[in-house]
Amino acid sequence: MAIMDEDELQDLYQWVDSIPLSRPKKNIARDFSDGMLVAEVIKHFFPKLVDLHNYPAAHSTSQKLYNWRTLSTKVFKKLNFEVDDAVARDIATCEPGAIERFLRALQTKVQQIQQKKIQRQQAAHQSDPGMLTGAYPAPDSRRPVHHPRADVGFSNETVETRIIQEKNETISELRETIEILELKIKKIEQLLQLKDSKIQSQAAKLQQHGIK
Repeated sequence: MAIMDEDELQDLYQWVDSIPLSRPKKNIARDFSDGMLVAEVIKHFFPKLVDLHNYPAAHSTSQKLYNWRTLSTKVFKKLNFEVDDAVARDIATCEPGAIERFLRALQTKVQQIQQKKIQRQQAAHQSDPGMLTGAYPAPDSRRPVHHPRADVGFSNETVETRIIQEKNETISELRETIEILELKIKKIEQLLQLKDSKIQSQAAKLQQHGIK
């Protein structure tokens, strides 16, 4: 993505400032590095798309990248918005300019979705003005009233598709849980290694002083 000029940057910062966020904005690269505020930005425009509890504040690079992977699988994919792993890593490690380029792309995607929604509403209004205004004509008692069938349900194909989607989502969530557990195991192993080294160091000092 091309480097933004000063006017584009100011426009981007004003857009970010217009969105209510839970964390005060001090350093944009550091503030957005863990993905938490990105989740809040998307929830501001698409409230039903994001569960904020999935994106806790993070300090380690591994946890930040986990948040970005979760955003990619649960949110970006639904917006048809792709973010490469390399881009996510640049943002997580606060590479200069990385978050600005990402936010500019996200701003463009949000504006495109909003514009398409407006166009659909306008098209619906033109085809049926009462759809938006509620100004439907009074029913004609001379015309038979057709009630929808109560026994209409999902086709087998639709049901199977939903079952597959749910299974895929479950598998994805289990994989994410496994990744978290693996990270915790690695941290525990590191702590144990650190304790062992301290014990060995203390034992060596005791031996130097003739204590066994």
